[in-house]
Amino acid sequence: MKVPARTIELPGGLRCPAYDVAQAPWLAHVVKHPLGLGAVAGRPPGTPWNREGWGTLALPVIDPAERDRLARNIAGLDVDGHQCAIPEMRGAPGASDPDRLACYVCPHTLASQCAWVLDDVSKAYASVTTSLVEAFDAASSVAVPRASMFKTLARKLPRYDAWASLSLLSVGLDARQGSRQIARISRADGVRAEFYLSHGELRWRTTWRHPPVNHSQAMSFLLDFATPAPTTSPLSENCLVARLWWERHAL
Repeated sequence: MKVPARTIELPGGLRCPAYDVAQAPWLAHVVKHPLGLGAVAGRPPGTPWNREGWGTLALPVIDPAERDRLARNIAGLDVDGHQCAIPEMRGAPGASDPDRLACYVCPHTLASQCAWVLDDVSKAYASVTTSLVEAFDAASSVAVPRASMFKTLARKLPRYDAWASLSLLSVGLDARQGSRQIARISRADGVRAEFYLSHGELRWRTTWRHPPVNHSQAMSFLLDFATPAPTTSPLSENCLVARLWWERHAL
């Protein structure tokens, strides 16, 4: 799967090439996020799968009926004697590690059939990521100081309609390891994509969603920037935002 679908030039000399994500990690992310295995892995049967709320977007990625059908179809696959090794896919209790789903070691013949079953959801999930990056095309976005963005959005908090569809891109270090440079895109509806960043080029890492329960949580999510690292990028103290939004709302 190509993520994003096309090469996109961003401000500050950044570039996000159309990147062919290998089948195993891509399927693992589709299964973990839109299909909700990240929510149910290792938990009792009946645990809600749709914690990430991919069906509530303006353009839904998946709905409950579709999810149930896809899970049944994947659980029913049998290719050369190989079946899906994720017990939760069959509604059974299990101890799957959401970060190490069996997708990573799935035989290629079985994985190819699973990819075919998941094709529509897979394309919709990829489309969300592409749309996030496209919002920061060099012609339509601008780099502004993080401090200025904090002040501007703090003033706008009561006016949710003014920033409800806003996305921000920040550059910094991975919060988990604190050593890898990343670019993080956060959107006010709880969608986030992260990319590895090397020599000015972005390479897709993950896309997930944490639906906010109120406007304050949405604002906090939006302003949760990558850990700044000024020595690694001149953009580290800034963030990218839609140019028209900034010209209209900036202090």
